[in-house]
Amino acid sequence: MILQVMTKQLLSCREVWCYDDCDYIVTGETEEDIVRSAAEHDIKEHGKTKKDMVKLREKLKGFIYTIYY
Repeated sequence: MILQVMTKQLLSCREVWCYDDCDYIVTGETEEDIVRSAAEHDIKEHGKTKKDMVKLREKLKGFIYTIYY
């Protein structure tokens, strides 16, 4: 029997910014997709600015993790 391992990358807003009331989790095909979606969410929902997000891109990348299923 051959088992296929699937992976998914994700990032949790709560883990990045410690917002206890935010359950937003972003998944994507690429690291860039995830960072872009997370930045859009942070601007819209948490009042971050585009300038903030340019500076924090590397921080966001550090919170992306892979799950296997």
